[in-house]
Amino acid sequence: MDRQVKPKGPWVLIKVDPPDEKRGSLYLPQGNLEERLGNATGTVLAVGDGIPVADKVFRKTGRRYDPIDLKAGAKVMFRGFLQEANRPGMLDRERCLIHANDIIGEIVPE
Repeated sequence: MDRQVKPKGPWVLIKVDPPDEKRGSLYLPQGNLEERLGNATGTVLAVGDGIPVADKVFRKTGRRYDPIDLKAGAKVMFRGFLQEANRPGMLDRERCLIHANDIIGEIVPE
């Protein structure tokens, strides 16, 4: 099923990288590999409007959202809780919607 999704608010659409079987010199056997990793990586496909601001800030600045400092195509590391494909936020095996607060950082190429 190919669904087109545009994230709203503080949500980010990510194309999840497949998990490695080996992390450093540690071999991770198949099974609940994704559950054990803790953090996952992926590529940003789309970014929502941003994190909603308080009413007081809106009245003062006229902005409804603080923008998320990410662009489509950025490689990111995020908290990976991808135990199953039918988890809320999972669109399919490769794409998921995650909250901006779950993004740990952007992976900068050397």
